[in-house]
Amino acid sequence: MVRRPITYIIAFLLGIGMIKQMSEYNLIGKYKLNPPTDIRKFIELNQDKWDEEIENKFSIVLPDTKIGFTSIDGSTSMLYFHDKDSIAVDTTASYNLLSYSEVGPLTRAFLHKETPKGHYIHERTHSIYNSIFKNLGSDIDSSFIKEEMWGIRQYMLIEGIAEYGRIMKGEYNFFPLEMCKPKSIDDLYANGGRKIYSYSPHVVRKILDRLGMEKGIEEILTNPVITENEILNPEIYADRILN
Repeated sequence: MVRRPITYIIAFLLGIGMIKQMSEYNLIGKYKLNPPTDIRKFIELNQDKWDEEIENKFSIVLPDTKIGFTSIDGSTSMLYFHDKDSIAVDTTASYNLLSYSEVGPLTRAFLHKETPKGHYIHERTHSIYNSIFKNLGSDIDSSFIKEEMWGIRQYMLIEGIAEYGRIMKGEYNFFPLEMCKPKSIDDLYANGGRKIYSYSPHVVRKILDRLGMEKGIEEILTNPVITENEILNPEIYADRILN
């Protein structure tokens, strides 16, 4: 008999928490930045802090990547240029949320919303990959150099690493594997290639979880590039790299 009131109290508190989180989720959009000046100010104000967070999280020294502010035509609000080691930020972009830190843990656990912080971390992780690529020089496996740079096999690795970066920094979430796993390579291109971004972090996750960001990228680049069969069966790819 004593347990029942305690159970009711716990259920009541959980219910209040869920209502709060649902209200919080419905309020997403109230945090909008007003382009174009706010985007630039927000990133310039937080850039050094975010870089320090990335370095601490992945135990790595970030390269001195240039940040530029402009207007980008297309569906993205930030772009990383490998040849110039620079990030272009679209100052006309509008976000519904500044950072996942603005919402509670329950809301955060189920969110798949773009934030300027998350997008910045994604592009900054590209710069980590690019820096390691350059430093490895002749140690890079020839399959990464001989084939087209942005072929689907390299693309899955490059974008997977960048998505993994922002997910591990708490600015995005892994999609459930059963929801995003492609049935074929062609399936990756459906709906504007959305599955490339939702699925690719699963392809590199086990490797980066085990080895860390820097060592994981080094192992990826010094081994033959992922095959199409390994893209569809990432556990085979991870076992090849790790063993």
